[in-house]
Amino acid sequence: FKIAVVTQGPQRGACFAVMVPNSLPNKPLASYATKISVIESATGLKFFTGLSASDRQKLESGHTTQLPLPTGN
Repeated sequence: FKIAVVTQGPQRGACFAVMVPNSLPNKPLASYATKISVIESATGLKFFTGLSASDRQKLESGHTTQLPLPTGN
């Protein structure tokens, strides 16, 4: 699994989470996109415990299939 969160700029708070099998993936990365809460359930790990409950809930429940990339400033 991988989780990326934008921490600065206009896309701040956007996240991209994927669960990719250990075998060589044969699909586009976006097809493995999932919610952070799904990764937490599957792994037993808890992410972003330093955030407030409301901020953590926003990250864990949302997801995008587009990797948030920096915009030209």
